[in-house]
Amino acid sequence: MLIAFYDHPMSDKPLGNIVSLDQELSIQRNRKAEQWQDGIYLVDEAGGLPDNQLSLAAKLPWFFYSLILLVAFAFFFRIYEIQFAKAELYQQLSYGNHTRVFYERAVRGVVYDRQGQILVQNIPRNDLAIVPADFPRETLRRAELIKELAALLVLEENFIQQQLQEFAYVFQPVVIKEDIAHDALLTLKSSYDGKEGVIVLENFYRQYPFGADLSHVLGYLGKISEAELAQAGGSYPRQSYLGKTGIELSLEQSLRGEDRERRLLVNARGKLASDDSTASVTKGSDLGLTIDASLQSYVSRQLAAGLQRAGVKAGVAIVLNPRNGEILSLVSLPSYDNNLFAGGIVGEKAVKQYQSLIQDPNKPLLNRAIAGLYPPGSVFKLVSATGVLTENVVGPSDRINSPGQIVLPHGFDEKIEFIFPDWKAAGHGRLNIVGALAESSDTYFYQVVGGYKEIVGLGIDRLADYAAQFGVGQSFALELPGENPGIFPNNDWKLERLGERWYQGDTYHVAIGQGYLLVNPLQVAVFTSVVANGGNLYRPHLVKSVVTPAGERKDVQAELLQTDIAPDWVFETVRKGMRAAVTADTGTAKGLRGLAVTAAGKTGTAQYSNNEKEHAWFTAFAPYDNPEIVVTVLVEGGGEGSAAALPVAKDIIAHYFGGHL
Repeated sequence: MLIAFYDHPMSDKPLGNIVSLDQELSIQRNRKAEQWQDGIYLVDEAGGLPDNQLSLAAKLPWFFYSLILLVAFAFFFRIYEIQFAKAELYQQLSYGNHTRVFYERAVRGVVYDRQGQILVQNIPRNDLAIVPADFPRETLRRAELIKELAALLVLEENFIQQQLQEFAYVFQPVVIKEDIAHDALLTLKSSYDGKEGVIVLENFYRQYPFGADLSHVLGYLGKISEAELAQAGGSYPRQSYLGKTGIELSLEQSLRGEDRERRLLVNARGKLASDDSTASVTKGSDLGLTIDASLQSYVSRQLAAGLQRAGVKAGVAIVLNPRNGEILSLVSLPSYDNNLFAGGIVGEKAVKQYQSLIQDPNKPLLNRAIAGLYPPGSVFKLVSATGVLTENVVGPSDRINSPGQIVLPHGFDEKIEFIFPDWKAAGHGRLNIVGALAESSDTYFYQVVGGYKEIVGLGIDRLADYAAQFGVGQSFALELPGENPGIFPNNDWKLERLGERWYQGDTYHVAIGQGYLLVNPLQVAVFTSVVANGGNLYRPHLVKSVVTPAGERKDVQAELLQTDIAPDWVFETVRKGMRAAVTADTGTAKGLRGLAVTAAGKTGTAQYSNNEKEHAWFTAFAPYDNPEIVVTVLVEGGGEGSAAALPVAKDIIAHYFGGHL
């Protein structure tokens, strides 16, 4: 018989009482409900447990076995995930936990004018950045550090907290303060730099000494957008600055240089362990522009004065070298001060200023010289004259009656007539082409281009060919963004755009620079240059030289796009017409008299807005016998070209040849 021992905590029996198994079993059968409360463990002669105990005992090992298997499965699955399924991710995270990579911006290239005057320069500054992934995680220390930085940098604590939340898992620096004050910089350098995710960055901002005078040419920088970051394909770090418009944008790759990669090794607490950085940054290339800064400022002032006299707000003035296409001055008004955005459009003040410029009805951000489109008016007669002479529609001495208007019949209804007036209601009488250019006769060019009675005109298709050779309707790939090639209309264009066929009257309009014809002011300066230099179309350009970081200078050569457009005698005849506009009593450019240098010019008065308003044009070159410059002026909505635009051009020519260079 086996003996069972029990120790009932509530029993008054002494420990170790011995009873027979039969007696005990009898007790248990009577007290089943209390068997576990009494702490009794029974065994039978076979060594087993009672049925109720056996059931529970049998289940316990399987429960523990299942638990162990589940834990083991989870463990091995985690190992698989780390080593195989998400190996790259965890490798990056592990790398990020120890190494912080960021970039020191390369110093951008300096921009000079043709005389060596600085147009864009770099001003050093220090910025404070945080690496959110290294910022303290412990609540009290995190709050304490935020408070300390906010006080030093004069920032709102909420702002720093927002940056930490937005870039919570970013291992690259996030700039929270640009251009740190000197006193704050000393404290940050000595107590915070390189610790707990706080880094002082050496940086710079761009300064534009000539401000609004050159803003449309130079442009400005701004922080890289998410779209630009994605498009760059990793070539720019987050929070980089890059050109947003002007030369800063179009020559970004030359100006930017190569950033320096810094690899900071940090310990588990985010403290700097070592600085494993690459070689120093490679600065950007310096640029020399064709622009003359002094002339640019003068042209800007004179154009502003001309706009004020005309009572209007917008205009363009361009000075071009007809011998090689160099742009000496390019002014578009109204303008803006690009120093406002030298550090990017960041902060409430800069954003408000930018929004104000965008909403300004005079569009100061628009570079009208290359992006504004206008009917050229009578200055386009230079192109028309070249075509009709070259194609022998008329000869230099042929005279044609130029009345006050030309009347065309309807063709199907005799009661309907189409009247095409001349600006001079009384007409000009009989003119040769030199006189027609001097007096700017409309009816003369209606006939020789569009045809009339026995005169078979040049026609729109042949005129289109000459216009294209002069650069009309073409893009010059200028080193500026936003160049608009304009429109040279013809039959196909009108059918596609308006669903109408081309009429003779449409050709009349284009012949005198009206109708659907639209050009930008630079194109007018370029086709004037073609006349001035005798038939060579040079690509207009703004960059004169590039100096690499190694000090190697590369001069930009003139690029000839078109030559031999017409025989020399044709251009000589057209130039005579422009000179006669100045010297003849009936010339439209008599106001150009009195200069110390001989000059030739062409006025233009272009109707727009349902023929209720007029743009004032004037284009000229000087000296007459050996042209050095072309000057083109547009006064938007200024009325008569001879009254509004000519005086501005005259002042510019006088200044240039009065000892400017």
